[in-house]
Amino acid sequence: MAITNGMTPQLALRRLLTDERLPEDCFDETFVNRVSMARLDRTLVSMKAMVGHCRTVDKVGDRYLIVCERGSILARAHLHPRSHRIQMLSLRPPRLPSDRLDEAVRAVQRLPEIVSILVLRDRSEIVAINADIALAVGSAFKLAVLEAVKEDVESGRRSWSDVIELPSSALSLPSGILQNWPEGSPITLHTLITLMISISDNTATDILIHLIGRPSVERYAPRNRPFLTTREAFILKAPSNFDLLTRYQAGTLDERRSLLEEIRDRPLPTSDALAGRNPSLDDGVEWFFSTRELCQLMEHVARLPVMSINPGLADRSDWARVAYKGGRDAGVLSTVHRVVATNGTVYSIAAVWNSPETEDDLRFSLAMGTLLETLRP
Repeated sequence: MAITNGMTPQLALRRLLTDERLPEDCFDETFVNRVSMARLDRTLVSMKAMVGHCRTVDKVGDRYLIVCERGSILARAHLHPRSHRIQMLSLRPPRLPSDRLDEAVRAVQRLPEIVSILVLRDRSEIVAINADIALAVGSAFKLAVLEAVKEDVESGRRSWSDVIELPSSALSLPSGILQNWPEGSPITLHTLITLMISISDNTATDILIHLIGRPSVERYAPRNRPFLTTREAFILKAPSNFDLLTRYQAGTLDERRSLLEEIRDRPLPTSDALAGRNPSLDDGVEWFFSTRELCQLMEHVARLPVMSINPGLADRSDWARVAYKGGRDAGVLSTVHRVVATNGTVYSIAAVWNSPETEDDLRFSLAMGTLLETLRP
């Protein structure tokens, strides 16, 4: 079916959720140049598997409600004024009926390898799958760093307005921006936690670990001893430092602590050098938490305003309050949300996926986004 000047966003959205193949003639050239059509096709295939084909598309405010056989999807779409093809498209994860929570959970469980999920409603457990198994969580470990910093501030030892000069010894690799700032730049403690949580800044994280001390963080992450900075993890994972990794793996706790002191001044590997490594969760150079521990950490820090800057997979307009931290690494994906519904119900949702297939994070994000949608009042 060819696009005509009579095309509307409703008709275009109906085709996306009805046609067996991606209707590429629905998209303007400006959209095609910005978006991976292969990824969009995989997204639509996954969505249709969850909710079935489209039945109706209705305009609701500035969005469109796509009602399908087994659920619904909220979308935003704009057509190019001349080509009458889609130039902007935003699809929310499918929303299943509230009595289909088990189906949303099964979508997460179908991911290969190891998955852990914990969902609490007002602190009562409603979903728990491998919730006490410690898995690699990537940057979600930064919740433990934040909890240690928060404790320092609440005890009066530090203030959010304290100023720290950027030390070259704490420079790490992205994610983040501070690795590009000049040495000695003055940064407040509050700015450091903001960058660590909102954009997962690794250099901000390492500054904080050095500032409050490794033992302070280890109180909130006892199975992670010694508690690694991101810089240390990058150095140990570099293929050129295989001898150091071998010593670290074989060492006692005291020997590992001594090794970390030894590599303090060793130069960082380049991102290209790390990209060439063979990723493995068996090397022990990661941060390991259970989803139960992640929910507990989130409970302690969720009320800090910085936790709501990045809402993760949640839509702020659906909830009275959102707190989020996620993580990813080679073979690792994690999400931790704490959302407060408009009726006051509090949900804590943590999920971790450890698998070589996490490079394609679409299935995880879609499954977890759908689970959140199912909880939405």
